[in-house]
Amino acid sequence: MKKITNIKQMVASKAQELPDRAAFSTIVDNKLVDVTYGEFAKDVEALGEQMIKMDLKDKFIAVIGENRYEWVVPYIATVNGLGVAVPLDKELTKEEISNLLTRSNTSAFFYSEKYQHIVDYTKKNVTCVKYYICMDKPKDDSIYIYNWIDQGKKLVTKGSKIHEGLPIDEDAMSMLIYTSGTTGNPKGVMLSHRNIMTVVYGAIPAMVISEEDTALSILPIHHTYECSCGFLYMFFKGAKITFCRGLKYFGDDMKIAKPSIVMVVPLILESIYSKVIKKGGTKVKIMLKIVGFLNAIGIDIRKKIFHSIHESFGGNIRTLVSGASALNPKIAKAFDTWGFNIVQGYGLTECAPLATVNHVEYNKLSSIGLPIPGVEVKIDSPEADGIGEIIIKGDNVMIGYYKNKEETAKVVRDGWLFSGDYGRIDKDGFVYITGRKKNIIVTKNGKNIYPEEIEEVINKSDYILESVVTTKDEDILADTQIVALIVPDMDNFEEGTSKEDVESAIRDEIKDMNKSFPISKKIRDLALFDEPFQKTSTKKIKRATIGEIKYIGMV
Repeated sequence: MKKITNIKQMVASKAQELPDRAAFSTIVDNKLVDVTYGEFAKDVEALGEQMIKMDLKDKFIAVIGENRYEWVVPYIATVNGLGVAVPLDKELTKEEISNLLTRSNTSAFFYSEKYQHIVDYTKKNVTCVKYYICMDKPKDDSIYIYNWIDQGKKLVTKGSKIHEGLPIDEDAMSMLIYTSGTTGNPKGVMLSHRNIMTVVYGAIPAMVISEEDTALSILPIHHTYECSCGFLYMFFKGAKITFCRGLKYFGDDMKIAKPSIVMVVPLILESIYSKVIKKGGTKVKIMLKIVGFLNAIGIDIRKKIFHSIHESFGGNIRTLVSGASALNPKIAKAFDTWGFNIVQGYGLTECAPLATVNHVEYNKLSSIGLPIPGVEVKIDSPEADGIGEIIIKGDNVMIGYYKNKEETAKVVRDGWLFSGDYGRIDKDGFVYITGRKKNIIVTKNGKNIYPEEIEEVINKSDYILESVVTTKDEDILADTQIVALIVPDMDNFEEGTSKEDVESAIRDEIKDMNKSFPISKKIRDLALFDEPFQKTSTKKIKRATIGEIKYIGMV
């Protein structure tokens, strides 16, 4: 393959190779409206020229909005030599957005009309932003993005090519990504073109993509998982990216776009699994077992038997890539049995974000895969069972945290990124996650318990939607009490089931699971919650936000 070392090269290369091929699609009135690779490159250069004219060279440029074409253009125009892009999480509050704009000293703020309320607030409370540019026709004094693009095109027509000629320092900060952690204030992760391109090339073994493929972009594009592994990797391979209109349109947009690949988080797959099982009931469960047995002996009739499930995905899906949090092996196995290539990967924003990934043809469903090419992964200070902290070294590792050398030094030591995740590596080199370092429970007799391992078992129950395993506050001299906080999956209970019967069913499930747990991991008490737990934008449970706990007992 032709070696491309930065995003600017990539955009220019695709515009030259595939000028008339669709790069992006937007769904309008249930129809696809395409933008070609050539048109995109021209829009990027035009917007870049205009931004330079408006004195935005070497400035920080923030972007917030839905997954859409007008988000991508300013992002690429900025990172391609003009300044530093600051993609913002659209789920943050107006106060949090204002804080991040001030912390990064943002000079221009691109936004979609949906977030006008944030702009109204920041205009009154943030002094560093000079220009507000709306992705839709603005209803206030903000600038319309297409006016800037049109003005930029006039500059290019007159011979101005300043943006096109801007050099790229592949090791300098071009993106500032604020993490959406489950606890604490977000830290600014500084990423470079080298970081991103390492991940783009690293995704190749996992996703066999050609120019004939279409990807549906559904996950938040501000997050590096969707931006690097979704948008930028698909662009690199010459595929078409269709922007989903939102989660509530997911099913409809799948049928319209007919994608061959989709990047997802486990929550999406779990939701689909739950709906399929609820609709098909016992019949689907029996067919899963039969088809799984036939497939094991070389008879593959998966797509034929589960044709209706494939049609609900648009009928063209070849690969589903799951990331951002651990995927329940039961769910992975179900999708595999239904005839989908299900590939799981792992990483952090601090490594742009990919570190390990399964390969389509070399895949262990319960693993997070193999280290991507050019990246080392090892276990630091493993215990007798081989479990220790996962550390990562390679060109994917961030430059550091923005204006925070102290925090950077805590996680990057001698070139190794200490992930904060605990795991193990098997004899074939596949990596497995066992839990977050900060979530580890240390019992009074010194045993380490990884809550995520127990949660994985609990979440296999059809009666349980999600769970958090923790400890009960007890007297300092008492033994450590492992407890489970559970959200029941009411879709799998008959309508009208009483609260008492739900509690009884959950107790029975946990008692049965306890039989397989060693004494130190046995669940001693339960608490049920009516609503799902709060989550980050990448759908990780915010453990610190769980409210009052009312235990119901195990007997």
